Amino acid sequence: MNTSPSKQALIQTSWDDDAHVWLATSFNILGLAIEANTIEELRQEIEYILPDLIELNGLNFSAMGYHLECSTPKMP
Repeated sequence: MNTSPSKQALIQTSWDDDAHVWLATSFNILGLAIEANTIEELRQEIEYILPDLIELNGLNFSAMGYHLECSTPKMP
């Protein structure tokens, strides 16, 4: 898998304390907006929907990996 910056989906995750869910969005994968109760569920949802969004965006899925960047860790 090629993980060069141009071939990588950059996915930002954050915890929404008001809604009590994890959120995932992306600047280079249009349409990515996912929420889940746990970070594990969020990762599973991303892996499920990412191939379809990459195809819809006209990108090369076979050459693309993804990187999760957590900008707001969940507080205990």
